[in-house]
Amino acid sequence: MFLSFIWFCIFKNSSYFSFICLVGCFQFFDCFVVVFIGFLFLFCAFILVSFSFFYFILIGFRLFGVGLLS
Repeated sequence: MFLSFIWFCIFKNSSYFSFICLVGCFQFFDCFVVVFIGFLFLFCAFILVSFSFFYFILIGFRLFGVGLLS
């Protein structure tokens, strides 16, 4: 959305067809960036949750006297 607005301000004096192509292309690019950032955020959240869960399991085993890493 933001990139489309910038390209609208830059290319508003160009022809209508090229303007429509640019806006469509950059709306697709904005959608791709948002989806990529969303998947990256979900992947990082999954990694953090899984590692914290594994860490708490290790702490629990350590408290009960079971050493998995030693």
